Amino acid sequence: VIASDKVLELCDPKEYRVIMGIGYNNMNQIKEHEFLRYKKMGYVFVNYVHPTAIVGNDVNMGEANNIFEGVIIQEGVEIGNANLIYGGVLVAHDNKIGNYNSLSVKSCIAGCSVIGNNCFIGANATIRDHIRLNDYTLVGAGAYLDKSTNEYEVVVPSKSTMINDRKSLEFI
Repeated sequence: VIASDKVLELCDPKEYRVIMGIGYNNMNQIKEHEFLRYKKMGYVFVNYVHPTAIVGNDVNMGEANNIFEGVIIQEGVEIGNANLIYGGVLVAHDNKIGNYNSLSVKSCIAGCSVIGNNCFIGANATIRDHIRLNDYTLVGAGAYLDKSTNEYEVVVPSKSTMINDRKSLEFI
């Protein structure tokens, strides 16, 4: 680990490559800032793809992406730069994912959708086919999205309800 103010002094961009290690705080703006800062210094980022991820042969991917265990990215997908794709995510065919997005655990994006930049898709959220998430959209955990969003929109699922006057044995 090297302090960012010493990186250029100690690591020549012609000899070293960088891996993105920044999470999703502040709708990924910190990650975006650091990506652009290091690119300006001349560094090239590598992608990290976990060995258990399944990535289609014709997937077109930028740099600085992290794709974790059990992810499935189908054919015809385009992925920009510095995206964080957590375990178990499904990115179906012919999707376009912009830059600086986070797709949380077990989220699913059906085919032919477009994810803008700086979006966050929560755990177990589902984006149906032919949907567009415009920049800075936040889709909460467990949400189902069946229409396109505006910039900075927040989508959350209905709340689950505790049934206090019944017991579980009455159902199954």
